[in-house]
Amino acid sequence: MTHARVTGAQDSITPTYGYIGGTSNCGSTLMSFLLNAQPGVASVGEVAWSIPRVNPGLFPCSCGARLDSCQFWSEVSREMQQRGHRFDADHWNTAFEVSDNSLLQRVAVRSLASNFADVLRDKLVHKLPGWGKELTEIGSRNAALAESIATITRASVFVDASKDPARVRLLCEYSDVQPYVIHLVRDAPAFVKSFIKKDPRKLQTAIRWWNRSIWQMERLKRTVPAERWLLLRYEDLCAEPEAELRRVLKFLGVDADAPILDYRSAPHHIIGNRMRLRDSSKIRLDTSWREELSGTQLDEIIANTVENRQRFGYS
Repeated sequence: MTHARVTGAQDSITPTYGYIGGTSNCGSTLMSFLLNAQPGVASVGEVAWSIPRVNPGLFPCSCGARLDSCQFWSEVSREMQQRGHRFDADHWNTAFEVSDNSLLQRVAVRSLASNFADVLRDKLVHKLPGWGKELTEIGSRNAALAESIATITRASVFVDASKDPARVRLLCEYSDVQPYVIHLVRDAPAFVKSFIKKDPRKLQTAIRWWNRSIWQMERLKRTVPAERWLLLRYEDLCAEPEAELRRVLKFLGVDADAPILDYRSAPHHIIGNRMRLRDSSKIRLDTSWREELSGTQLDEIIANTVENRQRFGYS
């Protein structure tokens, strides 16, 4: 798949919207690269929250260029302008945010820990002239961004790897997007090891984060039609990448006969973690948690995640 614009007139493409949901460090950047390498699929990784607020134009795209000089993102800006949206590194604005105040943000958009409460709140907020209008504009920007990237790449599927389950609900509420959700799960010990790498004191925070993500995704699952939901374990993807990638592609409705595993053979413009800047296509399971977690830490993780780990077949 090429990310160069095809010369001449192009019809706009409204793609199927794929969404990768899960925790941080769940393998979503790897999944974005793999999917973006497949004909008919486009992904730029994390659509929301990945751009720094300070000097965003200096942020490196996975192609090596800065966002303010990347040819691909310049083309996206032009496509977005044709759809009525100013879009560049300084005007990304794809996260559903109405305030820097965490309390107001929670009241307006964050999950209220009940699907029923979320529905009632969203309907009320949608009608408010301030927040409702702002969130509808953000929804429109996200839909236009997917359409712009699909049009440039001639892709029938666009995959957003922003991970936050609340974002799926908000896309449905404030745009015409109806995502196909890939729940990407990574076992608790591996996630916790990554989370506490910089601060081992946050062990309990990491455990709560993993459990909360599972509960949020399970609640989201009850609101999404069964044919739009796919469970994928990171460990299975690493062990059997071709078989698992075929399963994902079939779910998204694209050709799954000969999936491309050498994802670095294709050009990419992925936004996300530092893995996007590496030059290897090797897929391997990171089991460093076995050596880096102490026996006491591992016991605590297992004891506090046992129910959710069993839910997904982790022994």
